[in-house]
Amino acid sequence: MRPRGLRKKLYQSKEMVVFLPPEKLPRIFQLMLQYPQARSHMLFLGPPGSSKTTTANSFAIALHGKPTNKFASLLFLNSSDERSLETIRQKIYPFVESRMQSLFFTEDKAPPKVIIFDEAETLTDQAQCALRPLLQRSTDNVIVIFICNSLSHIHPQILNKFLIVPFLPTQNDSLKTIIGHEIPRLDALYRRGDIRFFKQCPQQSRNITRFLFNILHARSSEEVYSLFTQAGTPLRDRATWFLLFMESIKPLETREISLWSALTASETQPYLDEVTLKLLLYKLWSSRMEKLVKA
Repeated sequence: MRPRGLRKKLYQSKEMVVFLPPEKLPRIFQLMLQYPQARSHMLFLGPPGSSKTTTANSFAIALHGKPTNKFASLLFLNSSDERSLETIRQKIYPFVESRMQSLFFTEDKAPPKVIIFDEAETLTDQAQCALRPLLQRSTDNVIVIFICNSLSHIHPQILNKFLIVPFLPTQNDSLKTIIGHEIPRLDALYRRGDIRFFKQCPQQSRNITRFLFNILHARSSEEVYSLFTQAGTPLRDRATWFLLFMESIKPLETREISLWSALTASETQPYLDEVTLKLLLYKLWSSRMEKLVKA
């Protein structure tokens, strides 16, 4: 899912917090704003930088009418910092039971409170299970939004309470429009369209292209080793860039994948001396370059 409003003018503050106007939200959220019976607890699933947090905040603001109303109606938690059972007991339930909304809405006009858990997969199992009573409440009173990159750590006892909303990586042409300059296609693929990365590290966006140009023109095992282990980027990242590019030309073989895994796995790193690592990297590189020439 890609909010169309990201291609147009956005509401944003000096803190780089971006809000989409209601008419630019994806259709599913516009329907929830219009029809209370369509509302649900939601789990936003997708890679980093795919606008999950922007959409969650924008939906909450649109639901509450004004950004100022979020003071009493919206609770945003980064679960990687606040992931314990104590957080659920000391912050979540007191917020749900508070009467602060009466400052902004008459009692029969108050929209549901919205609780957003960013990086929800880092919540402990105890904390997730403690949310079960809250997830059984009517969405007329409270809406819970989980934001996560993977379902693997979401407890099965609560997963069925959510409407799962998938978010897709930002495509290369969209990145160019949003960021304001050209992003190499492989870089966009490797970063999975992470808008935040390209906004915060604009000078890094051509690193992959530069590395690939140099590695494709290497002439010796010494040069290959130097390029793969160059300071500034982990060996695992550089090996992945190389193999992603080569995979686009000809599918990788099982033995190549096994070799890449052995070279980049953290448990094998301490046992690889420089001579062995240099030999294996050159073997991986030369095998792929032979296939490139024959392609």
